[in-house]
Amino acid sequence: MFSQSMILGLLKPLLPKLEGFLNDQDLEKGEKSKILLDVIDKKIHIQIVAIKQMENGHFEITKVLQSIDPKDI
Repeated sequence: MFSQSMILGLLKPLLPKLEGFLNDQDLEKGEKSKILLDVIDKKIHIQIVAIKQMENGHFEITKVLQSIDPKDI
């Protein structure tokens, strides 16, 4: 199992590139881009999505901007 400091150490060099990538997305007013990581059938799936906060306070995924297939990782 990874400790929090180990995960942060792995991610820190990537943060500027990830920030630039997320900021370059074509978003509508009120949308924010997020990276979702998930494990499905023991494989990592990555999606970049646009989310928006609705009037009821809940967040809703409004569109999938990019989906990365596990075989491409």
